[in-house]
Amino acid sequence: MLDQDSHIPLLEPRTQMAKPGSRLSLLFTELRRRSVLQVGGIYLVVAWLVIQVSTATFPVLLLPAWALRAVVMAAILGFPVAVVLAWAFEITPEGVRRTRDADSNAVQSPAIPTGVRFALVLGVLLVTSGVGWVVWLHWLQPRANSAAMASASERRPLDEHGVAVLYLDDFSPHGELSYLANGLTAGLIHALSQIGPLHVVSLNGVKPFRNPTISPDSMARLLGVRWLVEGSLEPTDVGLSSTIQLVDGRTGLEVLSTVIPERGKDLLHLRNQIVDAAERQLGQKLGRELAGNEDRPGTANPRAWNLVQQAKALEEQADTLRWTLGDTSAARSALVEADSLLARASKLDDQWLEPLIERGWVVARQGGLRPGSHGTYQQARLDSGLALADEAVRRRPGDPAALELRGTLRVVLSYSADSAAVDTLRRSAAADLRQAVAADSSRVWAWVSLAELLRGQGAFAEAAQAAQRALKADPFLINGENEILYIVAHTWLELEEVDRANKWVDAGRRRFSADPTFTAQKLVILAGSGEAARVPAAVDTAWALCNKIEHLFGIKAWEYGRLQVAAVLAQVGRADSARAIIRRARATHPDNAWGDYYEANARVQLGDTARAIELLGLYMKAYPNQRGYIARDWWWKPLREDPRFKALVRGSD
Repeated sequence: MLDQDSHIPLLEPRTQMAKPGSRLSLLFTELRRRSVLQVGGIYLVVAWLVIQVSTATFPVLLLPAWALRAVVMAAILGFPVAVVLAWAFEITPEGVRRTRDADSNAVQSPAIPTGVRFALVLGVLLVTSGVGWVVWLHWLQPRANSAAMASASERRPLDEHGVAVLYLDDFSPHGELSYLANGLTAGLIHALSQIGPLHVVSLNGVKPFRNPTISPDSMARLLGVRWLVEGSLEPTDVGLSSTIQLVDGRTGLEVLSTVIPERGKDLLHLRNQIVDAAERQLGQKLGRELAGNEDRPGTANPRAWNLVQQAKALEEQADTLRWTLGDTSAARSALVEADSLLARASKLDDQWLEPLIERGWVVARQGGLRPGSHGTYQQARLDSGLALADEAVRRRPGDPAALELRGTLRVVLSYSADSAAVDTLRRSAAADLRQAVAADSSRVWAWVSLAELLRGQGAFAEAAQAAQRALKADPFLINGENEILYIVAHTWLELEEVDRANKWVDAGRRRFSADPTFTAQKLVILAGSGEAARVPAAVDTAWALCNKIEHLFGIKAWEYGRLQVAAVLAQVGRADSARAIIRRARATHPDNAWGDYYEANARVQLGDTARAIELLGLYMKAYPNQRGYIARDWWWKPLREDPRFKALVRGSD
């Protein structure tokens, strides 16, 4: 008999519920017994490997984008199936059997409550669904949308002038330059958008493709542009280095890859330097690519054509060596070699005009060709170039390229001609240049030389129009880039648009650091009436500019530069220092006409009006054809109402 007080059975029935604290223990025990955890872990590892292999190989095998998405979705959906199968079945020596059957002869273990089983199934489904949703939202859906957009845009023609600048990669060790890489991206977008013919995708337009996972050709189709700009930024021991690539969206191939190293510690300055260099190289490459037929063979002789192309490459190299690197000797050697190649090309096809005209440009460059710079020229070489131009016009009258060369050389020769020959040279130059641009409005040098000719005659508004036409004819600044920047800056200056002039002068100084002309222009602006008051530390700036010009010109003391420093000193009230510098500067060349011109400006700033007008009279005695220019030159604005000045320039209209 049982004790009356005893109500606890000797054996608990199997159906009795387990204590809540032991339910999880029972669940994990059952999961281990049925090998669910082991199967789940193995499945995840294998699925991850399959996805990685698919990601690497499917693009190589040219499989469609949906194939990779199908693999990923199959891996996600297969996980709950694997878990359920592992719970329900096991592999035994007799084959695959239901787990319950396999346990029928074993000692029965505590039962898993129905609620726990339901929670297990629901948890697996929720986790799988959550993982699938996250993957779809952050990876598969953008790809699916991109693929759908790419498919929809495959038939849409790419904009030949369309450019997309993708976000530059930050290759700094800890990503500390990401903000600077973003700034470079924005800077490049802004710089390229200033080139008229280009259609540049905005910064917001490229943001969705910040970390692209699709090929360049698909990216180009999505954005509707032909050209993609990619790149990276990384620190160096001495500054920063940026790699820039230009990719043709039609083929996915790089057409330009360049490394731009910059030295220094000022990150903002380095960023600006990289943007300027990248804009220049990208712009010129895009210009040549879009021109397409600019180097069409004009000859049936392939050897002659190849020689001309080699010579053109040497001319570009000479310009870079001279105006960017300051290596005059190497530039001269490149031009000599180019001249030799062009002479050989002319012999191979004496009916082809291009080698003859191009040789005229090379000879002129050797002679110091530089419209508007009033530099030192080798008269004999310029005369040789003019003879080649005359021969080209004789062979083909009215040819715009030949007229452009001849007109430009006549403008330059007019700088040093005697007063009797100046008018004749200028009239014939104007006739050549106007005929050239009338026949072919893309003749850049013709527009530049015409602008300089008009500027020298005091026709500043018309000169500005010609300068703008030069920019329109060559918006990518492929031909005579420094000449275009120079004349545009100078015409704005003559129109008293000082801020605009400064913009172009600064662009020239950045791009052609070894060219003294732009530094000299900067000093001219600073020495102008009232300009020094707008510049902090104007005197120090003036001396720095003067010293740089002296260094670039290779002379110990540049008289004209020092006279302009005197003008700056006068503007800031240091009259005694200004007069002392004038005395020292004029001591070596007291009868120099250009010295008279620059001293006259310093005298204007000192308030010595009578002496300034006297000096201008001496200048115009040496250069009587400059009367029209002097009458309108912005430097002499304070003198325009003076009767003595009016008498000096009378007849200039």
